Amino acid sequence: MDDVSQQLDKTGETAGQLLAEEGVSERYLATLAFTCKAMADVGAPAPDPWLASLD
Repeated sequence: MDDVSQQLDKTGETAGQLLAEEGVSERYLATLAFTCKAMADVGAPAPDPWLASLD
């Protein structure tokens, strides 16, 4: 599970870098969506309670 957590952290950092470099781009949104889906798949809590309410 630690490996999965590290991979999710790295993907989240990548999303942050894309946001800083490109703004809300297609690549940023795709990376963010992938990260949120992967978090949900492993049962991680939503990074923001508002996101959890969108189900």
